[in-house]
Amino acid sequence: MKKKLLASMVGLSVTFGASLAQADALLFPYYAADSSQGVVNFLSLANVIGINAAVHYVWSYKQGDGRNDVNRGCVHEDAWGRLTGWDIIQQTVTAPSISGFDVVNVDTKDKSGPAYSLTDQAEGYLIVSNWLSQSVGALVDPAIALPESSLAGQLIYVDIKNKIYNGQRGLNNPSTSDLAAPFGASPYGVLGMNDGLEQGAWDSVFTSHPSFDLTWYPSALVDTSWYLLATGRDMSGQVSGQDSWTGQLIAQNGFNVVWDRDEVPRSGNRTYSVVCAARVKRDNIMTSAQVTHTDNGGYMWMTLAPMTTGLSYVTGGMLTKIEAATGAAKASIGAVQSISLENPFPNIPF
Repeated sequence: MKKKLLASMVGLSVTFGASLAQADALLFPYYAADSSQGVVNFLSLANVIGINAAVHYVWSYKQGDGRNDVNRGCVHEDAWGRLTGWDIIQQTVTAPSISGFDVVNVDTKDKSGPAYSLTDQAEGYLIVSNWLSQSVGALVDPAIALPESSLAGQLIYVDIKNKIYNGQRGLNNPSTSDLAAPFGASPYGVLGMNDGLEQGAWDSVFTSHPSFDLTWYPSALVDTSWYLLATGRDMSGQVSGQDSWTGQLIAQNGFNVVWDRDEVPRSGNRTYSVVCAARVKRDNIMTSAQVTHTDNGGYMWMTLAPMTTGLSYVTGGMLTKIEAATGAAKASIGAVQSISLENPFPNIPF
């Protein structure tokens, strides 16, 4: 009962205190699930038009000991739910039987119903889209996807053990491929255009960035890492039928220099290859001398080179910044953690 009450309270905070993005498809660029460590995610979805929808969930993740295997593609898992017009769904991302939590359903006659991931100890990204469909579970023609601004959502990350709570809004998926990607248009022609109408296309200038401005606090006080996700076309596998996203990025120092907090430069470069998604730490993309030089905080411009493999067409990336109090800061304020999107360059508002 306590777990259900906690879940209900989180759901209310999502409904009344959250900033919601609106689209026919939403990308949540980072989620993590680990029941053994008390890490659970709550998802809130709202159908903001008066049309019943079939809701397609696509989880793409790395699991277990392979969660930070930079050479491994993300595993595909998908399922269908339903969301009636003007209704909301509030749920855990993983099945209640796995996460140990459920959101109290105050309306037992509710015709809306969620779908859950059946995978624990996973780290990856989630795509949710809504469709006008009478045959839930069948491959839906992109022509009958519901319109832009018809779905809203937010994901809440909760670490119960360390009392950490973070929220992120779903990112909008433009419904056409007219917005040029940083590294050019899709080579797939008609297939690419169809993909732009469904949940797999994340190659626009809003969700696929060529570079990022990295900053960090003193490492003795804050442990900083980033979750780098390769973005592009067919990230849901729905068009090509792929069972994994194998888009690859090569991250490196765009200036071959890092600066400490007093503007003193230190030259050097180190490249880091990531397939699908993985954590990135400073020593992955800096020399040991640069890491030492910027231990008290600093700045680096990280650039990305896309490496397309098969039909995993990559155009750029999304970068989630994960900051956790450590050392004296943790002793003073507790196990505080922040999860937020890092600043892209160019920094285009969305």
